[in-house]
Amino acid sequence: MLTLEQVKQLEARVKRAVDLIDSLREENTVLKVRLEKSESRLKELEKLIDGFRNDQDQIEQGIKDVLEQLNSLEDSMYNEQGTEEPVGTAPSVEAPPSVSTPAAPAPSAAGSSGFSSPPLSREESLSEDDLEEPEEDPESSGQLDIF
Repeated sequence: MLTLEQVKQLEARVKRAVDLIDSLREENTVLKVRLEKSESRLKELEKLIDGFRNDQDQIEQGIKDVLEQLNSLEDSMYNEQGTEEPVGTAPSVEAPPSVSTPAAPAPSAAGSSGFSSPPLSREESLSEDDLEEPEEDPESSGQLDIF
């Protein structure tokens, strides 16, 4: 037979189980709301990504079209001039035979010509290699790589 104390213990266990079920239902409701919000945000982000991809495709196509136009312009210029230089090489520029290039003046004393060259500053004395800017990592620059 059941004693009064066993019934009280059973009643306490049932009460704890009911409380646990209630708290789990509340948590389940909160998680469902969070899931719905996350899914809607995911859909928004997917739309943005699709828009960016579309824009990127249009930009790439625009660049390709401009490059093709430049190539055709360059080809037409070569055809008009009658030169047959391959595309991608710079045409050689020569001075016309009637124009002579003056020779560099010989160094003279500063007072004789009236001109003196000032000493080079630090920036002027640096070589081109020293002035090159370091290459940036595309990921750290915050810009998207479109190719």
